[in-house]
Amino acid sequence: MGTCEVKARKGLIRATVDAKGGVIERALITGDFMLLPEDKVFDLERALLKVRLSRDDVERAVREALGGSTLIGCSYGDFVDAIMCAGEGS
Repeated sequence: MGTCEVKARKGLIRATVDAKGGVIERALITGDFMLLPEDKVFDLERALLKVRLSRDDVERAVREALGGSTLIGCSYGDFVDAIMCAGEGS
């Protein structure tokens, strides 16, 4: 299991990822970022399950899970960076 923190423009995104065989088995996203509605973070954690740990696949999951939400001071890319960094450390 790996954990990584990414400093966004406004806030911090912390990802903890457990990946086996290049596939995400578990993901936890925490930090002090602004995401509205707030419960979208749980959609993201669920969307990451069984996703291949490749930048394209993770980015697709992030965009699908967070689509329609409002990000303040952070971007999809910040989430992808944190998830990839944590996944590579798992």
